[in-house]
Order: sequence, then C-alpha cells, then structure tokens
Amino acid sequence: RHWSPWIEDVVGQMIEDDVTHAVGLVLAPHFSALSVAKYQQRVADGLDLYRGRIEFEHIPSYHDAPGLIEAFAARVAEGLSRWPDGERDRVHIIFTAHSLPERVLASGDPYGVQCLETAHLVAERAGLAEEGWSWSYQSAGRTPEPWAGPDLGEHLAELVARGIRDVVVVPVGFVSDHVEILFDIDVRARARADELGMRLERPPALNDDPVFIEALAELVRSRAA
Repeated sequence: RHWSPWIEDVVGQMIEDDVTHAVGLVLAPHFSALSVAKYQQRVADGLDLYRGRIEFEHIPSYHDAPGLIEAFAARVAEGLSRWPDGERDRVHIIFTAHSLPERVLASGDPYGVQCLETAHLVAERAGLAEEGWSWSYQSAGRTPEPWAGPDLGEHLAELVARGIRDVVVVPVGFVSDHVEILFDIDVRARARADELGMRLERPPALNDDPVFIEALAELVRSRAA
C-alpha cells in the first residue's frame, strides 16, 4: 500500500505468470477494517485492474497462533532477563499495539478484542501474574477525533503513581522494526520514562525469529493444502 512494488502490480504479474490460486497474509496479526481489510481490497482492485481471475484465500488474522504467542512470550523473558534474578518480580510488562480511532472500535471492529486476547495469551504463556502486566495503546494519529487509550506515555505516568518504576514494553501489535517501534517506543516513550524516573526496556521485535517464521509458514500451509 505504501511503497513499491504495489499490491495491484504484483497481482498483475501473478496473472501474467498464470497463477490460479494464492494465499494472502498481511503481517499485521490483528484484523481491522483500517488495516488488513484495506490490503485485501487492494488485491481485489488488482484483479479488477488487470482483468484476472485468481482464487485468493485470505488469512484475516492470526492473533492467537501458537507460534506467535510462543515467540512473544520469549521476548517477555528476554526483556525480564535484563534485570538480576532477585529484581525481576518488581518489573512490570506493558503490552502495546497501534491505536485506532475510538469510532472504529465502537463500530464493532474486532481489532481491540483481538489485541487484548493476544496480550492475555502471551502473559499466560510467559507465566506472568495478573498484576504483573497491563495494556496500552501507542502511536495514535494526530487527528481531532479521539483515539483509543490509554496512550503509552500516559500509562507510564499511571504506573509511576502506583509505585512501578521498572517496565518492559512488548509491542504485540507489531512483528517487525519500523518507526512506531524505533521512534515511538525507543525514543519518545523512553524519554517519557526518563522524565518519570523509570527504567524502560524493549526486547527486539520478532522480525525473522525462527519460531515466528514457522508460525507464518504453518498458516500458509494450512490454507494452501
């Protein structure tokens, strides 16, 4: 959608290559009309533009895929390992995902529910106590309408008020490094944490993690069989 090769052109090339069946997998784990659905629409636009017929099997979401949960749970453990054994009980885990306008979630979009389900599953797999983790949105758009919260910066202040000063941010809404991680968390959120007298750590994104890649492969195999 945002850079070449454009989805429509790739679909056109697939038609030229006589592809008849394909699996569509958007890397965003959680479905939303503002994200995954738009990618799927671009596939449909490509079929119309190039007058082709390919049977697409779209994977709408994979927010609860066992491999995804396993990979994120390992990231939680990696983040906690940055504190000595005797200090880890005081470290709080914050799971995050990109915010959406409140009107979208209020319309019945499953994004928010799926994000929270991912967080619960990862927390359970990582063995976190209920009070040992929390949820926050991040990277809200700069538009006049209200966006879903709590915002990460505001949530950090709430945690400080509760006496929590050591946190690990695990962005379960993202699977690879990009500006929402490298700037919004590593720069902006860390600066806010510094202002509040907190220590904020973020484990690496999943990127090419073998467990995560195998999870994606299994999703595709299950649809392509």
